[in-house]
Amino acid sequence: MSRLNPFFTKDGVVSEQRLHEDLIIEAIQIHGHDVYYLPREIVNLDTILNEDILSRFSKKHLIECYIETYDDYEGDGTLISKFGLEIRNNARISIAKRRFSDSVVTGSRPKEGDLIYFPAFNGLFEITYVDGEKPFHQFANLPKWTITIEQFEYSSQKLDTGYDGIDNFESRFANSILVKDYEYNTGADVTIREDFEIELPSGIKGKTTVLEVLDDGTLKIRTPKFPTKEHHKLVKDSILRNAEKELLLTNDATYNDDDFPEFINQNKETAKENDDFLDWSENNPFGEPR
Repeated sequence: MSRLNPFFTKDGVVSEQRLHEDLIIEAIQIHGHDVYYLPREIVNLDTILNEDILSRFSKKHLIECYIETYDDYEGDGTLISKFGLEIRNNARISIAKRRFSDSVVTGSRPKEGDLIYFPAFNGLFEITYVDGEKPFHQFANLPKWTITIEQFEYSSQKLDTGYDGIDNFESRFANSILVKDYEYNTGADVTIREDFEIELPSGIKGKTTVLEVLDDGTLKIRTPKFPTKEHHKLVKDSILRNAEKELLLTNDATYNDDDFPEFINQNKETAKENDDFLDWSENNPFGEPR
């Protein structure tokens, strides 16, 4: 026989559940931060490995959250490994389920891989885990999401939200080249985030985006992407065009020090020279000395 007090129900009363949820929302709005939620859009899905080869973020949703790890980051922090310096800063935030449904997508949930941007300190974070069962059924309901986030590592994603604080991450970290010498065939005044088709003198075509226009008129553009997935140098007489403008390069483009395509970094040439003492065949996947 159950010994629970029959005068107090544990099954949940709708009015109490609603009050509990309202108090959580009010507490987050009082003590929390305004953030932008950026859903990930898959552009090119690898159906074999089930991973996003290329993704973009073009939508942003303003919502409030509460930072649970208020005193410091969690995670491994800053460490040096065989891959170099790594920063593994994690944090936990709370978002009310009702507010997320109202502000982002009705009936949906935060998804791992989506981004959270904090305008207060210009921080961009990636969602790594979403827990929907804290607090655990206090009033027979689950009113909030507890989300684990870590600092976002940019890797060629396209950021086109229309908010400069977010889009500037692409301008700062995307592989890019500088177009200094050019003239307008049609149109004028290239703007940031403008897309162009590239046509090389050889007839090969690709696509790029203007990341920044420097004070001297130099264009910082995203490293061009070509259908063959090969690298081609942007040389004199190449054309950049869209529906409104056409630019003709009067000199070769300049590659930034942080961006070394195959024809610059010479990986193949280095591997060929190492063939004399390193075995790169499938029988020796780790390339141990002969």
